[in-house]
Amino acid sequence: MRTALTLALMLFAATSLLRGEIIEEVVAAVNGEAITLTELKEEVESMGASWGLPQARRKALENLIGRRLLLQEARRYGIFALESEVKAEMDKIVSGFVSEKAFEEELERRGMTREDLKEEVRRRVMIYKLIRRKFENSIPPISDVEAAEYYQRNKDRFIEPERVRIEQVIIPKGGGRELALKVADRLRRGEEIGDLKAILTRSSVYTPLDKLPPDIAKEAKRLKVGQVSDPLETPAGYLVLKLVDRKPSRRKSFDEVKLEIKLLIRKEKTQRAVTEWINRQKISADIRILDPSLR
Repeated sequence: MRTALTLALMLFAATSLLRGEIIEEVVAAVNGEAITLTELKEEVESMGASWGLPQARRKALENLIGRRLLLQEARRYGIFALESEVKAEMDKIVSGFVSEKAFEEELERRGMTREDLKEEVRRRVMIYKLIRRKFENSIPPISDVEAAEYYQRNKDRFIEPERVRIEQVIIPKGGGRELALKVADRLRRGEEIGDLKAILTRSSVYTPLDKLPPDIAKEAKRLKVGQVSDPLETPAGYLVLKLVDRKPSRRKSFDEVKLEIKLLIRKEKTQRAVTEWINRQKISADIRILDPSLR
C-alpha cells in the first residue's frame, strides 16, 4: 500500500511536469492529504530551529501531522472560517511589520504568496474554532480551590519585576555633549529646556527594568527618584534620563491573579486534551512518512 501511494504521488508529479506546473515534493501524507517539503521547512523556521538538525525536522513533521488531523476533524464537524475572520487575522500579521513592503519582502523570502498565507491562516482559524468547540468548552469551570492550589505551587510565576517611570530627553545627533550637559543641568535645577534643541518625552507608564535597553536600565537602576542622569551617548545622539518614580519588585497576591490563573489552568487542560486526542488519532489514522530521514 505504501508503494502504491508513493507511485501515485510520483505519477502526479510527472503529470504536473508535463503540464508545466510547479510541483511540491511530498514528505508525508495524512489520510491521503499531502504534507509538502515547503510546509516542513516553514514549520522548522517558525520553531526557530535549524534545518540541519534531524530531530527538528521530525518534531516539525509531528506538529504538521497533528494540525492536519485537527483540520480534518474541523471539516468533519462542518467548521469553516469566515472571510471576516481570515481578514482580521491577516491584518494582525501585516500590522506586525514596519510597512507593507517589509511584509511582502518577508513573504518573498519564504517563497510564499499572500494567497498561500491566507490559506494557512484559514486553516488555523478552523483549528482554533474546533479546539474551542470540541475541547475547551467541555472543561468544567475552574474552582477557587483549584486556582489557589495552582498559586501555591507556582508562586514564583507571579512575581512582578521592578518597574520605573522615567522622563527622557533626546539631544539629536549634532547637538553635542556640551548641549546634553546643559540639558541635564537645567533639569536638575527644575528649569525649562524648551529653548534648547532637545526632545522631552514624558510618560505615565511604568516599565519593567528588564524591558528597557541595557544601558538605560543600568542608569535607571542607579538613579534615585527625582535624580537626573549624566548624558548617555547613543547612535541617535545623547540621552538624558530623569527617574520620576520607582515600584519595587513584589509577588502579586492570589486575589490579583485569580482570574489569570483560572485562564492558565483552562489553557493547560485544553492543550493536554488536544495532545491526547491527536495521539489517539495517530493510532488509527493512515499516516505515511515518505521521506526515510523523517521516520
